[in-house]
Amino acid sequence: MKFAVFFTPLILVLLLPELGLSQAKSKVFKIERSAVVTYSAQSLDFEPKLLIREMPRHSSEKIQGQYPNAIENKFAPPPAVLPKPLLGQSFFANPWGVSTPNDNDMAISDSGMIVSVVNTNIYIKDIKTNSVSPNKSLAAFTSPVNGRHEEFDPKVIYDPQHNRFVLVCLVGFVDSTSKIIVGFSQSADPNGAWNLYVLPGNPLNNSLWTDYPMLSLSK
Repeated sequence: MKFAVFFTPLILVLLLPELGLSQAKSKVFKIERSAVVTYSAQSLDFEPKLLIREMPRHSSEKIQGQYPNAIENKFAPPPAVLPKPLLGQSFFANPWGVSTPNDNDMAISDSGMIVSVVNTNIYIKDIKTNSVSPNKSLAAFTSPVNGRHEEFDPKVIYDPQHNRFVLVCLVGFVDSTSKIIVGFSQSADPNGAWNLYVLPGNPLNNSLWTDYPMLSLSK
């Protein structure tokens, strides 16, 4: 069985093509706003880190990172002269949060506000004033609606029509704890207040859980 998920700030629609049926069944969930969080007001942040290490090789005595040896470059060499890249701005960005992979994503607004997310940090920079807001963890950002601190796979997107940011991250690694947290900035400034919504990570109650989220916008 395949299903597609479409959601707005308040509505979650599941299209369920049943086997043997030509028309899909739909189920609508009304999702009320769960909380409001102000990014700049989050002062207490323990910054929990989720460190994932690879399993050891056979007969190995301890867990260790397994990376393939360098592969010989068999592609054609680049031309002798390459055009110099155009450098707009260069700055120290979102630091690595020790999780592997870091699942980085970034959005920039028309006014020059950058929101960068990785496992497990949020980074905000105003490129016009060259000012950087203090980094916040996903755990602190979602704390009004989340007490498990198993956040991962953050995504962020900018809505140019309404001049707002949308941020999503997942929580929970099993069907009984899986949920989707979606935040909408109340203004063009991501340092301000965000509306938080909690969507079920296993809406069909079928022992599955949500992973690899994606974001897109329509008019």
